[in-house]
Amino acid sequence: MVDPQADEKNKVSEGLVMRIKGRGFSWFAPYRSVASRYIIFSLTAALLPIVVLSALYDNYFVGLIDKVTDKQNSAQIVAYENTVRHFFKEREIELGDLKDQFDSPRFYDLDGKFDLVPELEALLRVLSDTKYIYAILFYGDDGQVVHTFPSNSPLAPYEQTLSATTHEGMEILGPSQSDIGLPSWIVMKDYFDKAESQRGIGLVIRFSSLTRFMDDFSLHGFRQAYLQVGDGRFFDASGLMMEKRPDGMLENVSELLPGWNMFVRDESAKVTPPSEQVRYMLLLTTLFTVCVILFVHYSIGYRLNEQVRKLVKRVERVAQGDINTPLKVDGNWEIHQLSVAIESMRYQLQKFIRTNLEMERQASLGQMAAGIAHEVRNPLTTLNTAVQALAKQEKEPEKQELLEIMGDEISRTNTVIKGLLDYARPRDPEPSMIAVRALFEHTKVLADVVAKKYHSSIELFIEEDAENMLTLFGDTVHLKQVLLNLVLNGLQAMEGKNKGVLNITAKREGEHCLIDITDQGCGIPEHALVRVLEPFFTTKSYGTGLGLSICASLVERNQGTMTFKSDPNVGTTVTLRMPILRWTYQENQKEKLRRE
Repeated sequence: MVDPQADEKNKVSEGLVMRIKGRGFSWFAPYRSVASRYIIFSLTAALLPIVVLSALYDNYFVGLIDKVTDKQNSAQIVAYENTVRHFFKEREIELGDLKDQFDSPRFYDLDGKFDLVPELEALLRVLSDTKYIYAILFYGDDGQVVHTFPSNSPLAPYEQTLSATTHEGMEILGPSQSDIGLPSWIVMKDYFDKAESQRGIGLVIRFSSLTRFMDDFSLHGFRQAYLQVGDGRFFDASGLMMEKRPDGMLENVSELLPGWNMFVRDESAKVTPPSEQVRYMLLLTTLFTVCVILFVHYSIGYRLNEQVRKLVKRVERVAQGDINTPLKVDGNWEIHQLSVAIESMRYQLQKFIRTNLEMERQASLGQMAAGIAHEVRNPLTTLNTAVQALAKQEKEPEKQELLEIMGDEISRTNTVIKGLLDYARPRDPEPSMIAVRALFEHTKVLADVVAKKYHSSIELFIEEDAENMLTLFGDTVHLKQVLLNLVLNGLQAMEGKNKGVLNITAKREGEHCLIDITDQGCGIPEHALVRVLEPFFTTKSYGTGLGLSICASLVERNQGTMTFKSDPNVGTTVTLRMPILRWTYQENQKEKLRRE
């Protein structure tokens, strides 16, 4: 029983689908397929971890940069402090060496003679030629500069009022005011005995030699370092004095000397951190990749859907009964393979249907022929006997002619009935080896009378030699009947053509024998060429239309094929492709059933 509720649900579902199609949702077809949903799911599953990983990596990277930067800052601060202390320690050692060499009071008398022996002069020259020191100063007992070396130093005199800072028993004076061509400098002064006098030695040191170590701490523009000296002035890493206090929040990170502090200003807000740029580029790249993948997927899915839709329509046409229109095979590899498979299915279905129709037709003809043979043939035999008896007794010529016509018509009717029986129920073949030449000559002898009637001739061409005669394997009676029927059809097609030639050729091709019967007749029209093997179809004004059908049936039973090629007003060629090797009828039937 049919469930009314289930049937009603199916109707509702079908109506919903039709309404959806009618509202223009067919464009969404690519995303209803399993392949499309699988691709979208795969795309999401692949991109989601990438996005999450990118976010986690970005957070980790930023945190790591901050940690590394903090550690780097701490390390740089310690390194800078050690570098400054080491720098001053080296200058302290150099001052100690000078104090040992220049301990005589005569070097510190303004009116005294300042003559140096070559060794001391060389010592001062080597020291003043270093990249850190501009000159060496000699202070008298009153703390005034009495001598400089070299005496022609462009920075002399050094009597500027400078702020003083004490560091480990030494005084650091400066830095000086910088000017065009006169860079800033500081003086590092050491005394012989400060409690007794102001006599001592000083080194004029390039101030930028001290500030240049802050370059490593500036972090390439993200943090800017400044040095504040004892009198409150600020200097940058190049040793230039700032006209005013630097703007922004300054962080005191180190005290180098009493009153000398290094400050750092954070300028990262002015410049986008590289990590943020990398994050934006990564997100943009991911978004662009997603868009490209989605576009490519939609394009491929839409194209694939169109190809599948065409295949579905073609299959629906086959389901509706159109099995004669070939399928256009195109598309990519998968669609091409599917198209080939569908086309093969259509061809096999067409062949199966035609075979079944042929079998049904033959069965119907067999039943009809049996009925005719039973109901008509026996009365016709009686009539034929009576007509022959009356013809012998009749003396009047007119009546005798009528009786002869009746006898001819009765014979023609018997011929039609015999043709029906031969087509519907042909006997099984009894194959044997047949010499092609003997088959051709036998046919020629029988058909020569008809050829003369149509003023035509028959020519035989056989590709063979005396040692290798051309043979084929089949039923002799069947093949004689087929060959004679085809030859007679060819001669009839040349009716009215003077000196027409009908050629019968044979040659071997692999394991088959090819027989061509070529006439020079009127040819077969293209619309009729596909129907020549149908029973009762004929283009002649006479005949039953069973001759070629019977020939095709007999050729098939002998494991052969028959094809036609015709050009209107040129002629027709019928080709028989018959086997040469031995076979049995039972094996042929089994193979045919297996293929079907």
